[in-house]
Amino acid sequence: MLAIDRLKKIEELLKENRSIVISQLSDMLDVSEETIRRDLKKLSKTMKFKRVRGGAY
Repeated sequence: MLAIDRLKKIEELLKENRSIVISQLSDMLDVSEETIRRDLKKLSKTMKFKRVRGGAY
């Protein structure tokens, strides 16, 4: 999956579920947890959400 597609999917999931867990996203998107952390960091610049240990809401 391309990074842009992954970012869009994470954004959709945050909007739908209001919270996400890094380990679940990692399994769902078949990428490392570190990749998810980097993606959340990128998204935090454009979206309003709170990052917490192990996920975001």
